[in-house]
Amino acid sequence: MLGYQVRVVGPGIQAHDYPENARCHCLQDSYDEVQFPPGEIVIVAGHTAQDPALVELALRANASHVAMVGSYKRALEVLDHLKWRNHAVSAPLYVPAGVDIDARNPDEIALSIVAEVLQLKEAK
Repeated sequence: MLGYQVRVVGPGIQAHDYPENARCHCLQDSYDEVQFPPGEIVIVAGHTAQDPALVELALRANASHVAMVGSYKRALEVLDHLKWRNHAVSAPLYVPAGVDIDARNPDEIALSIVAEVLQLKEAK
């Protein structure tokens, strides 16, 4: 609705499950083939064992913003897995993704993430 280009990446992605303007990239085995252009905004929302690999790819690619849907505890687990908890990276990992509006359900969480993206756009 806001005209953003959205790319959905993950295993088992079905294009018919997403709006027609979303580019869907179904992965067969791993995230090794995923590339992020510098400056891209990345929101990790999969809650899978592949999350650490995706976060690492985004941080190494100098994404302008990397956020995870989930708890702070989950983010620490991902950073520990990557051995990056005390590692300086060019972009921090934001957890949880979205503006704090006390979101409780998927629609509210999505709204909070859109608000965060709008704030990022405004800051540029």
